[in-house]
Amino acid sequence: AIPSSVVKFVYEELRKYGRVHRSVIGAGLQDITPDLAAGLALTRQRGVIVSDVDPDGPAQKSGLRIQDIILTLDGRSIGSVPLAEMIISTRPASAVVEAEILRGEKKITLEIPVAEEKNDVDQLADLVDPEKSLISKLGFFAVEIDDQLAQQLDELREPSGVIVAAMAADLLGLEADLQPGDVIHAFNGKHIETIAALRAALKAMPTGAPGVLQIERESKYMYVTFEMD
Repeated sequence: AIPSSVVKFVYEELRKYGRVHRSVIGAGLQDITPDLAAGLALTRQRGVIVSDVDPDGPAQKSGLRIQDIILTLDGRSIGSVPLAEMIISTRPASAVVEAEILRGEKKITLEIPVAEEKNDVDQLADLVDPEKSLISKLGFFAVEIDDQLAQQLDELREPSGVIVAAMAADLLGLEADLQPGDVIHAFNGKHIETIAALRAALKAMPTGAPGVLQIERESKYMYVTFEMD
């Protein structure tokens, strides 16, 4: 069962941003196994151990070290990596997680700020100009692929088109199965390279007419259909 707090977090993130922001502390965590405990001479046979700490990340700056054992996060006992990651990932980027750790035989409490995990979609959202990027009929903010952006997104099969950068909060567009990161290459068989071209094509559609978007998602082409209201 999914905890209600996680459902609430995901719902509010999707409603507000069109995607889920995931928080991290800049540390790798692993479940303790009997072999791992024996090999490292740990005092505990189960729990969560720190396997990596990112240089200059929040965890490192807060004093967390490799081989520390996580006992609690924000007062909640930690027995597995999924639980630890759930607690961290659902904290807002401005939050601080209180971690009780075991270092050797000594218990230490650390205050660790969380940071938003960045990926290509997040960087695209940063390029959005709300006044110029909104495709209101489909309910998303778009970014055109120029030469500079094409170099950053070198995994694209076709380095042109219009990217779905973020879904528009509280704006109900047509029912099109789009998600952040999708690249629109064509509309009803016509090649699309600019936001203006996509807007013009949508505006020219009569009510009840079918629309077909050719998109690229995770380096695969697919069609997305919708009907103009």
